[in-house]
Amino acid sequence: MARNPKVIIVDQDPSSRAETQRMLALSGFAVMGASGYGMEAITLARETGPDVVVISIEEPLARSLQTAEAVVDVLPHVPMVAYSTISDPGAIRRAMQVGAKDYLIAPLKEDD
Repeated sequence: MARNPKVIIVDQDPSSRAETQRMLALSGFAVMGASGYGMEAITLARETGPDVVVISIEEPLARSLQTAEAVVDVLPHVPMVAYSTISDPGAIRRAMQVGAKDYLIAPLKEDD
C-alpha cells in the first residue's frame, strides 16, 4: 500500500500557510510541518526530510528566493513547488532558477 507523500510548507503569511496546509491534507498529503522563511524553513527541512517542499514566493522576492535556494541546498533531490500571487514571468523564471520544479498562481485550488 502506497504511503501519502510527506510535504512541508514554507510561507511567511500564517493564514496562507494554514489554508495551504488544509488543502494539502484534504488532498491526501501528510503535512509534516509549516514555517516562515529563513532559518526556520531550513531547520524544518532538515528535521522532517519531506518528499516535497511547497513554498510561497512573495515580496520581498529576495527573501523568499534566498529561502527557496537554501532549502534546495539542504534537500537537493527533493522537488520544490512554488506558489505565488505574482504572475510576472521574471519572478517565475527566478523561482525556477533557484530550484522550483513547478510554479502555481495563487489563490490555489484543490485541483492544483
